Amino acid sequence: DDLFLTVEELAERLPFIAKRMRVRDASRRQFVAIFENAVDAIIIIDDRGSILQFNQAAQKVFGYSLEDVIGQNVSMLMPHRYSRNHDRYISNYLETGKRKVIGIGREVEGQRKSGDVFPMDLALSEFTTEGSVFFAGIVRDISERRRLEHEILRTSEHERRRVGQDLHDG
Repeated sequence: DDLFLTVEELAERLPFIAKRMRVRDASRRQFVAIFENAVDAIIIIDDRGSILQFNQAAQKVFGYSLEDVIGQNVSMLMPHRYSRNHDRYISNYLETGKRKVIGIGREVEGQRKSGDVFPMDLALSEFTTEGSVFFAGIVRDISERRRLEHEILRTSEHERRRVGQDLHDG
C-alpha cells in the first residue's frame, strides 16, 4: 500500500514485478535442482549450528533422513571428540573473524547415524542473506579412497619384500 500512490502506478509497475518474481522463481528452481542432484553432500547451517538444509547426497552419506536432521545441531554428524567443541568454534569465528576452516578444504571425520566414523573431505563456506550469517558445508565421503590407498600400500610393501627376498635368494 505504501509503495504506490495510485492504482495506476501499481498497474504500471506490475509487469516489472511479475518479471522479477519469475526470475526469482527460476533462480530458486535452479538452486534446488543443483542442491538436490549434487553428487557431494551439502549441508547448510545457521550461525548457531542448526541444520537448515540437507541434500539427498547428505542423507545417503550420513544415513539420516531430512526429518532427522532439520533443526538439529550439525555436531550430530561428528564424532564426539569434535562435536563437543563445534559450537565454540562457530562463536569464536563470529566474534573474531579468524578463519580456521572456512574457505579451506580439509580432511575430517564424520559420523553416520549408525555410529560409524568415516573419513571425509570438507569444504566450508560462509554467506550472508538478509543480514544473517550461514555456512555451507560440502562433504565427500573418502572411505573408498582410503581403502584403496591402504591396499596400494599393502601391495607395494608385499612387492618390496618379495623383490628383496628374490634378490637375497638369488
